[in-house]
Amino acid sequence: MLQNMKDEWSGSSEARVSLYRAVQMNQSWPFIFGTSRVLSVTKFLIIRFAFAALFTGVIIADMVLSFDDGYYFIYLTRWSFVVEMVYFWLAAYTTFQTWRLGHGQVSTSSDMMPWYVRGMYFLWSLAMPVVICVCFVYWSLLQPVWAIKLDEFSFSAFSSTF
Repeated sequence: MLQNMKDEWSGSSEARVSLYRAVQMNQSWPFIFGTSRVLSVTKFLIIRFAFAALFTGVIIADMVLSFDDGYYFIYLTRWSFVVEMVYFWLAAYTTFQTWRLGHGQVSTSSDMMPWYVRGMYFLWSLAMPVVICVCFVYWSLLQPVWAIKLDEFSFSAFSSTF
């Protein structure tokens, strides 16, 4: 057991995916990163493209409404949303390549994973902790959830615009 743990953590194990070197397990990238356990590849592809398009639409709408002479990118929330958007586009492209290769079959190449898979994996590893930190900081320091007044959630401000 200790040898297995040592192999896993030292990076010498061929039984795991590696972003930075060519290992045998990298052939399974279509199955690992491009499929779902509960959805077919086609449905998974549609959902990933829908999320990518939704995130892109939200970012474009937010930029149009509040670009503020270039101050748009001074907030970490917007940077994290951009990172998530790029992640979703790379995830959709990865799923598309899996669909094109044959619905989750293993790749024939034992080289490093393609750039889009490595980029998607890296951005997922970056985006998830950043999103959690942004959410925690916003709801604990900037808008503490324990200090919210119920009248702040009034929708009367929105009713005058519609």
